[in-house]
Amino acid sequence: MVAATVYILMALKVKKNGVFTISGTLLGLIALSGGHLPHAVFAVIGGIICDLIIGNYESKGRMIIGYGTFALADFFRNSNSCNFIRNSFFCGKSIKMENERSTNK
Repeated sequence: MVAATVYILMALKVKKNGVFTISGTLLGLIALSGGHLPHAVFAVIGGIICDLIIGNYESKGRMIIGYGTFALADFFRNSNSCNFIRNSFFCGKSIKMENERSTNK
């Protein structure tokens, strides 16, 4: 809930296209530095989709729905949610990496 408040306040204050794309890219770079490829990809995709939904930053309702999709993209990077979209290339890589981690323990 804290992250949602920060993102919505940032969008209300800046009101320029690309706010969520840039923040998703930064979040993705941080995740990538830790070796989380699926998280990085879905953070960037979520940021782009969020900015497309929000449009011109005039409607607070669209900002809320846009942030919801941004958070939902973060949910889809989780390997547990890959059961829904198992054919995805990135989910396959994520499941393979988790299986390798669990066998190395």
